[in-house]
Amino acid sequence: MQRIERHGVDEDRIAQALNDVQGRARSSFIGLSIGRSELREMQTMGRDLYGHVAARSIEDPTLESDHAFVRKVLATAAEASFGVLALSLFPYGDLDLPFPLLDDELNNVTPFGPGETTIFGHGDKVDLKPAPELWGEAFAMRVVSGLIRDRHRGLGISLRSDHAPYVHDEARYSRLDPASLAQMDALCTYLTEDASWPLGPDETALCKPGPEERAQAARKLDSVGELKPEQRLLRVLLEDDRSAFERALVEHLTRHRELMEADENAPVASLLPLEVIALAALAVQVHGWRLNVDSDYLPQVLLHAPEVSARPDTKPRRMSLSPVPSHDGDDTARWERTLSKGWGPSSRAQGTGGSEPESG
Repeated sequence: MQRIERHGVDEDRIAQALNDVQGRARSSFIGLSIGRSELREMQTMGRDLYGHVAARSIEDPTLESDHAFVRKVLATAAEASFGVLALSLFPYGDLDLPFPLLDDELNNVTPFGPGETTIFGHGDKVDLKPAPELWGEAFAMRVVSGLIRDRHRGLGISLRSDHAPYVHDEARYSRLDPASLAQMDALCTYLTEDASWPLGPDETALCKPGPEERAQAARKLDSVGELKPEQRLLRVLLEDDRSAFERALVEHLTRHRELMEADENAPVASLLPLEVIALAALAVQVHGWRLNVDSDYLPQVLLHAPEVSARPDTKPRRMSLSPVPSHDGDDTARWERTLSKGWGPSSRAQGTGGSEPESG
């Protein structure tokens, strides 16, 4: 068993991350719900929540002293990252995001008191463009939080069958990073494709890609030039070689620690490197490995599949993201492309028809 020690972070940053996390989240939620804040605020909220969990891991490296609360924080962070991805793709789409930490949700009709509601649209507040990096963050947060295994909401199916194709569609008209697109495609192979929904009791959104899928994903990563460290780690995972992955993981964490030790402004979230934890979780949950690497960077509770149950009032559903056109030229063009295909996440999610996207 190889042990990788963790770097330290400025105490003031830690104290700030630990202080009144619910209050900060509530403030962000209010700004989003009344249309005062832009989409970037939702991204900041999700990352702030994840930073809080990282800060807690200093005194509680296993994250087990208040496991239920930590899970609520992680779940809310995951919902925020998914909302960022969804609204970047479909600024005027239907919205239904539960925020368990706040015991509230962000949707198209938000109650403000007895008999009072406000109907809002986020289209004019969407200040982030679709990008594979947003998809990757949403994927990693779903895996680390455990929400990827919520069989009632079809979250993995949506990420692979709904959102990833639209990110590729955006790549035709925007300059997107080829390596990040290849990374997204490789991670898609770990998501069950065209599964029945809701998933049955013995089904899971995560799956191990077959040899040909892994080989194809590896070739794509090899073809895009220089890879980022997390992308190189993913490339090793695709080899399905535990020893090679463990060596790459140790090398990555060691280099990460060295870089963060040299950075006096190292963010709190760097204590729990999100993408690395997600890849290690895939190694454990999907490849079935027991990793011989021990580190506070990799809390075991985040690597293993948690028991995920739906909220008591939750009915099986998938997030409906009808891409309604705005007055913005880019959004209108995206809407016209969607219409030309006769296909969109809303029609697929609700089973109301629509054809599959044409290949090529």
